[in-house]
Amino acid sequence: VRLRWCCGRDYGLRFSWGKIVFLINAIKMKIKSGVILLIALFMQGCVLTKVASTPMRIGGALISVLPGVGGGVHEAIDTAADAVDEVPI
Repeated sequence: VRLRWCCGRDYGLRFSWGKIVFLINAIKMKIKSGVILLIALFMQGCVLTKVASTPMRIGGALISVLPGVGGGVHEAIDTAADAVDEVPI
């Protein structure tokens, strides 16, 4: 498709539909990336503390199976995980 400006002059600018579709898709991808970035920024505090405390809780649950010392260790790990969840990020 050649662009013709006023009075039928041809300035030699060429656009293909493939280039136009490519540009539209690139804009859509930038918008999607921006939305994902905004979601990540708004969720970062909650997600970061859960990422840190979940393995601690799983480890405490596995250790609690041990007879005798398991209960006390589980309580200590659970208390530490609660402290991590309370961190204001």
